[in-house]
Amino acid sequence: MCFSANASFGSVIVLAIIGVAAIRKTKSTDQLIFSFIPFVFAVQQLCEGFIWVSFKSNYFSQWRELYKYIFLFCAYIIWPIMIPYSIFKLEKKSIRKKGLSIIVGIGIFTSIIYSYSLILYSSEATILGHHIIYKLNYPSWVLIQGSFFYGIATLFSHFISSAKRVWVLGILILLSYMIASFYFQDYIISVWCYFAAIISTSIFFILKSINLKG
Repeated sequence: MCFSANASFGSVIVLAIIGVAAIRKTKSTDQLIFSFIPFVFAVQQLCEGFIWVSFKSNYFSQWRELYKYIFLFCAYIIWPIMIPYSIFKLEKKSIRKKGLSIIVGIGIFTSIIYSYSLILYSSEATILGHHIIYKLNYPSWVLIQGSFFYGIATLFSHFISSAKRVWVLGILILLSYMIASFYFQDYIISVWCYFAAIISTSIFFILKSINLKG
């Protein structure tokens, strides 16, 4: 993440443990995608840890582009689809499921926009002070409109869902985004993904709540 390699690698361990615990809490295949969210965040944090190391090691520096693209792929292409779809799979009420299907469609559209940009335009990962900054040389319409649709895809589904306590995860992710935007504007994607990664540890407790009898 944006503070140090040790913090990134440490979060990987925590997320992996939580991910395993979350999978063990699942009681149906519909819950599996939701339980895998901590693992994808773990991959992101692992890549950020290696990006840090790549600026100090000649060996790892040759792999920096790979780490950067994996991180960006998770952040901009996987999340807009995985988050709403995982919540869609949890939903049992047909009316809300229809609403969530629209959000999933928006997520797919968002991922297509960012996939297009990731392929055609350059990006950079650099360290500035104690932070990692990702410079995306995308057209302004991608950065503005893409961000709007990204927010809908990754946040709205939490508040449409009737699954127990999923809305709490949405509130926490929204607050983390607001904090990252206010205090870490230039490093927002790195900081927000770290906060969201830590928050995703609550997925274990959400699944536990959903699967409680009665």
